Amino acid sequence: DAHLKKAASHTFGSSGHYPVEMVRSALRRGASQVDIHLSAHQLQILDNGPGMDTAAIDTLITLMDPTQPEARKEEAVESIQTREGMGLLAVFAANPDEILVENVTPAGSLRLHLKKNQFHKSPAVTSTLVGTRITLIGGHRDINQEKVLLEAFCRSVRQEVRLNHRPLGGHPFLSGQIASAPLSPSKYASGGQIGVPQNGSICHIRLLDQGIPWHHFTLPPQEGYIFDAAVETTEEATRELIEHLCRYGYSLYRWLGNRYTGTDPVHRERIEELLYTHCRQTHDETLVLQYARFNLFDTAGTLDLGQVRRKAAAGSLYAVPRGKEHLSYHTAHKT
Repeated sequence: DAHLKKAASHTFGSSGHYPVEMVRSALRRGASQVDIHLSAHQLQILDNGPGMDTAAIDTLITLMDPTQPEARKEEAVESIQTREGMGLLAVFAANPDEILVENVTPAGSLRLHLKKNQFHKSPAVTSTLVGTRITLIGGHRDINQEKVLLEAFCRSVRQEVRLNHRPLGGHPFLSGQIASAPLSPSKYASGGQIGVPQNGSICHIRLLDQGIPWHHFTLPPQEGYIFDAAVETTEEATRELIEHLCRYGYSLYRWLGNRYTGTDPVHRERIEELLYTHCRQTHDETLVLQYARFNLFDTAGTLDLGQVRRKAAAGSLYAVPRGKEHLSYHTAHKT
């Protein structure tokens, strides 16, 4: 169908992304287990959720049945061009030669079959107690890209998701952090994770739906804090959400400061960088005064910022950039 092809090409940034949306749709329906069987000729996704609701089934029938009025088909296509409807649109994205949908609910079972423009509806014959099985045969597919995207997007799903019998989920939302914390459920997010990265000077924020990313954006340091966040939410990011994340950022910076003296020297340099970035951007010296240290040249001793300032005011302070000891100089200015 021309309308479906156009809608799919506009909705999915990659032609191999549609299986990800089918998995997300299964998780939205309440599935705790999703099995993906992927081969060169067929894609099958089976879940143990409560089954598709009546509205979703009616939409599929409208789109699969060639005898349905064109105006009704156009309305159905329009209704699934949303993030909530992507799971249904994904069924048609690869223009499969054959579509088989088997849906079992406590109220009954249904089998929808479309092949060569012939549509059949009948009771489903399956051993599945409840759940949905969608089988797509043929079509224009890139199996390697589909595998790569499924592995990348579903790596942090908490439910049991298997690709050709191999588990996909269970990995942390974030990696490469020197400190991290879970996001408690709130009016801004239903969960997720926030962390302070080992490297970098910008904030990376990923919005998740069912543990699967749907939006990723970057920001400069927020309120002086550098953090990565994976936020479970179906809403667009707002200023209130960013401020909420900054409150977590403050707690993580305090946590790092409290452990400054006992941490690995490599992480200590990163903590210093983070604290001074925060101070420069906000002119708030609280964290720097409490935690930052300056190493004394050729000794194991350190000075805090207050001590450095007193020595500078007294007119005798030698500052040596780390790693460039040969460039030592004398200053009586505030440091």
